[in-house]
Amino acid sequence: MTEYVVELSAADAEPELVGGKAAGLAMLSRAGFAVPPGFVVTVAAYRVFAGEALPSRIGELLRPVPLGDPVALNAAASRIREAVVSTPIPQALAGSIVAAYRRLGTTAHAAGRKGSGPLPVAVRSSATAEDSAELSFAGQHDSFLNVRGEAALLDALRRCWASRWTARALSYAAHQGGATTPRDAGVAPAILVQEFVPARAAGVLFTRAPLTGADDEMLVNAVWGLGETVVGGQATPDSIVTDKATGRTKKVLVARKDTMAVPAASGTRLAPVPRRRRRSAVLDQEQAAELTRLGVAVEQHQGAAQDIEWAILDDGRVVILQTRPITRGPVRSPAAPDRGLPPVPGDDDWPVQGTGRSHDFDVWTRANVGEVWPDPVSPLVASVAPEIITSAVRHSFRSLREPFLEEISWARRIHGRIYYNEGALVHLLEHKLGLPPGLMDRARGNSGFTQSREGRVHPWRLLRHLPTLARLATRQRGTARELRALIPQIDRWVAEFDARSHDGLTDAELWAAAQLWLTRTSDAMKLQNDMSGVSLTAIATLERLTTRWFGRPEMTYRLIGGLSGIRSAELGAALSRIAHAIREAGLVQEVLGADAVTALSRLRELPAAEPVLRLLDEFLHRHGYRCANESEWLHPRWRDAPELVVELLAGYLTPGEDDLATSAALQQRHRAEALAWANARLGPVRRRIFHSLLSRAHDSIRLRDNGKDAAIKASYPARQIAVHFGRLWTGRGWLSAANDVFFLTVDDIVRVIRQGSPAAAGLDLVELVRLRRQAFTAWFDIEAPDVVGADGAPLSPSSSVGDAPPGGVRPGGRPLIGIAASAGSVQGTARIVSDPRAAARIQRGEILVTRSTDVGWTAVFPLLGGLISEIGGQLSHSAILAREYGLPAVVNVAGATKVIKEGQLVRLDGLTGQIHLLEGSPTVTSSAPGSGEDR
Repeated sequence: MTEYVVELSAADAEPELVGGKAAGLAMLSRAGFAVPPGFVVTVAAYRVFAGEALPSRIGELLRPVPLGDPVALNAAASRIREAVVSTPIPQALAGSIVAAYRRLGTTAHAAGRKGSGPLPVAVRSSATAEDSAELSFAGQHDSFLNVRGEAALLDALRRCWASRWTARALSYAAHQGGATTPRDAGVAPAILVQEFVPARAAGVLFTRAPLTGADDEMLVNAVWGLGETVVGGQATPDSIVTDKATGRTKKVLVARKDTMAVPAASGTRLAPVPRRRRRSAVLDQEQAAELTRLGVAVEQHQGAAQDIEWAILDDGRVVILQTRPITRGPVRSPAAPDRGLPPVPGDDDWPVQGTGRSHDFDVWTRANVGEVWPDPVSPLVASVAPEIITSAVRHSFRSLREPFLEEISWARRIHGRIYYNEGALVHLLEHKLGLPPGLMDRARGNSGFTQSREGRVHPWRLLRHLPTLARLATRQRGTARELRALIPQIDRWVAEFDARSHDGLTDAELWAAAQLWLTRTSDAMKLQNDMSGVSLTAIATLERLTTRWFGRPEMTYRLIGGLSGIRSAELGAALSRIAHAIREAGLVQEVLGADAVTALSRLRELPAAEPVLRLLDEFLHRHGYRCANESEWLHPRWRDAPELVVELLAGYLTPGEDDLATSAALQQRHRAEALAWANARLGPVRRRIFHSLLSRAHDSIRLRDNGKDAAIKASYPARQIAVHFGRLWTGRGWLSAANDVFFLTVDDIVRVIRQGSPAAAGLDLVELVRLRRQAFTAWFDIEAPDVVGADGAPLSPSSSVGDAPPGGVRPGGRPLIGIAASAGSVQGTARIVSDPRAAARIQRGEILVTRSTDVGWTAVFPLLGGLISEIGGQLSHSAILAREYGLPAVVNVAGATKVIKEGQLVRLDGLTGQIHLLEGSPTVTSSAPGSGEDR
């Protein structure tokens, strides 16, 4: 016979019937722990209540609503709740519930309950997906306290069932992989009804320290009155850290507690805490020790660290209101072993995502990703980026069907920075596909530390994996179609986001929206990473053909230069048009004669600046989601701080600024000349092969770069929502400043939203941010190695396998060797600059020597005579921009900023990748990209 009502202490109170919360409390009750008596209205009862009509109605209301639209979801959820609350409970089911309530009242009176009238009870959900270690729905359903009387109980049951249908809970379930209708998903909520406990004090006990993850410490949060002020965030609790083994109090932080929750005639109300108790500790040391002993006993009984809600009665007895496994604990240092990791002050030991397993073939490098994240990264970015990178690479290799692919971590935070697992990439190429490990070194800008001594094709491996390679090639063609469709779709989505207000949304609804945009960013990165593979392979193959057929590998760079339709390359032309309008309006001094904020303010006041402002608005609309070091969310986007664009214009307003249109035309002419030269030397068959490969290279280069632009644009709304969180939480007093939110991890944010407040989550966000800012700042003063081995130790050229890497520094007066990225040669003065904001030191025609570049360097390129960077490959931002501007460039030159001295005379050759360090007075001579002669 199906059971609709089960006594809490019953032996058959299993999670599938009574839900996780009730099952856990039932276990503790049977084991003799102090748990308020009660009963459970089971999952089966809910299904009887819902019948056939209610799920159908819910499905009708949800069907047209996208789960990623918080506003529409909120409206639909409200209509669903109304439908649930207005549904009558069948008479037979109501009779069983009322009978159980009467029995509970009789038992309470027999146990010595004082007072007359209906027994007050607490009504809480106990969903089958709730309070499990894998998926905690804590705080996603409403609770009703001090419910009195049979009619009030039945009403509270309907409202508790209805609370499942909030935008907050729906979004949470969807993003955790759950379904949207509990009838179909198996998450139909049971409801726990217990005798209400009028607590004198209450709180939460974490049997493992939530901040540090220390298993030998416990954290106790305590408030006066009922514990709902802790969970709901209406009061800041005392925090007590105790020693798990002895119960001794190690640290106490007594909060000012002005408000407490107390029983009302029905339900609860907030009341002022008596003055004498506002600054007094809720617990003495003996009570803290007693709670610690209780926590140890519960943890041992449940077999896992626990998050326990407790209450102390007027007579001093401690009761357990609920307990759940701690859903996630801190993960220690992301560098698998921590060899070579210097100590930093503050908190640098916080959870990250995507750590995965370590393997012997792991080699972690800054190559390639060092251009995307040149500096130490904030906790929020570091808790998002590795997972997105890992998902993208796994997506690209999905045709390989190797189970261990899921165990590889592709990105990690080491030395405060993002590193990429180049060793795993080479392992897959060489040992799983039989391809030469250095196939993509030049195009991608690999470190070279992962090359084997053989460096050749493995025919048998290659033959064995030909079907896999064929699947990869087929899917890559489909990737191009998908990416072409996704790029304009992201433009439309972002436009819709800009037109919509997010005011009034709950924290959970805001987070659901952020998760949607992170998913869209990840989807774009998956396709962009696939396209990177296409373009890298195409360029590598094109270089081999130009070498084999013509003996001229340098032709590759001319053939792929001067391409149209690359969004990031549009920046220079757009800024040049704004600068031209400034000159035409006679406003150069208005811009250059003041700081950027003042200059922008003046322009907005001047009628003559109207054409300038119109072009600026167009620029911000088209490119405003970008900025210098844009993959770090700490930095404001151009749209949010347009004065940053005014700063970029300085390089375009200095005397002698080159005509970018002329430069672009020159690049296109060189490309056309190189192609004509090749056509004259190819027969019909080879010419067809050559043109097909060249066309594929051009298309994939455009799509790769525009896909990256689209991914950055898709991340813009996620960053804006994070900023919104920062403002909201600063207003609540949880943070000191809005940008403090970037020093929280995803886990921190989810925990606070789930628990309702930082205090309820066991987090002091202000202190946490302060400590993390210390560590973040410290990493800027610590030089990070370019390459880290599988054991965590830094690698140097002498410890690598085989010869020095492509970017290695050659001894004995030999030239520095890098990757040739943009044709032409130039001789001039080296200027060492690490930050585009310091680019004012650069004089026209000088050679920039830097770590890496991104869009923030756009304004500098018109001034340069040449470029040398430590990070990058033929498809890096540095290389693409250098080719568009016609600058000779060599990238991936290890140690360039240290070996080359400020003001030193150097000569770089963008065809051979060589850099000669010269003596004598600084002069500038250059050769056009394609002339081959100095001038």
